[in-house]
Amino acid sequence: MNAQSTLRTLITLAATAKENTIKQNSVILDGADAPNGLFYRQYNTNEARKAVVVGDIPLTYGRFKSVCQELNISCIGNNTIVDIRDINIIRDHLYPESRQKKVRNKAAIYAVSNLKGGTGKSTTTATLATGLCTEIVERKFRVLIIDLDPQASQTSLFFPNFDNESELTIGDIVCENYIKNENQTDADIIRSCVKETNIPNLHVLPASENDRNVELFTRELLQKNPQYPVHKLLEPIISVLSEDYDVILIDTPPTFNNLMLAAHYSADNIIVPVRPSKLDTDSTEKYLEFLARIYGILVELGHKGYKHINVLPTAVNETSKTQVRIANSLRAASPYNSFANNFIYSEAVLRLQELKGTIYSYSLSQGLITRTSLKNAQDSCFMLISVLAEQLFEQNEADQ
Repeated sequence: MNAQSTLRTLITLAATAKENTIKQNSVILDGADAPNGLFYRQYNTNEARKAVVVGDIPLTYGRFKSVCQELNISCIGNNTIVDIRDINIIRDHLYPESRQKKVRNKAAIYAVSNLKGGTGKSTTTATLATGLCTEIVERKFRVLIIDLDPQASQTSLFFPNFDNESELTIGDIVCENYIKNENQTDADIIRSCVKETNIPNLHVLPASENDRNVELFTRELLQKNPQYPVHKLLEPIISVLSEDYDVILIDTPPTFNNLMLAAHYSADNIIVPVRPSKLDTDSTEKYLEFLARIYGILVELGHKGYKHINVLPTAVNETSKTQVRIANSLRAASPYNSFANNFIYSEAVLRLQELKGTIYSYSLSQGLITRTSLKNAQDSCFMLISVLAEQLFEQNEADQ
């Protein structure tokens, strides 16, 4: 092909890919009932009875039926279907004191980061976020994902119909690419950009491919003022939102730029996902060496230290002795790493991503993946969710 044929081919490929995505999404989203155009997680009666109590012993059917009637939740027979909103109402009723109490007065900030692509960074972020909001029965976690990656993986996952031409993104806020109404403040604009999802108490600050312009914007700022504090690019946003959430998870870009620097400066914890293969661990080793050098700069700029550096082996095939050995050595490398187990490889993770969800967006009874695959993935990741929750409780006590 000559240059013009190559260009036409690439344009055709892009248009075809976009058309296929639109068709696939239209099938997935038909009849969606949540504000982001997706579905709320559904539970059958037995799943609901387990989901509303702490521990392994489910609420008795009689007690469950009585609570549902008291709360005006439809509950007729053993085949009753309720969604995650009903589950949360019942949890609020059964655990009023702990569910009403804030987990934190100010959000803990986690940067989920690795310069090596394909390590499961975005999957890790979405799974931890949805798990915190759905699986911790006695507490109500308020979670925000900041999608800092111009590939917009979080935005695509949670908002399949997101219109980056009409909707503001994180890049627009950083570049102040918006017009305020007469009575609006910058804080009003920032809060208006945060989007609800089909997971109650989980919100997302979206991104788009146009956010690549942030790098040009910051370069122009530095040309005008070489002392411009680019490491504080996210501070105005986080200062507005930190009191609205218990944890903010920043899904960082897989390239080092000024937004990546700002994410690491704003964070008080980091999670480093890494696949347990020789090539990935070599790349992660180089990334950690690079991060150590960059952190020396952050210290000079005033960073006070990370409370946790969580190295998380991802997509681990636990039948592979080599992968398990590499995963164990990776975790042991960080003395402040509190994740004692792996994010295992699972077909459930891959399949449910196709359906615009995580393993905590769906229940076993919904029949979208084999029950064994989904249950194993949920049970395994619950250990990670529990440790993350403990870190948040621990940090709140230390901050008081």
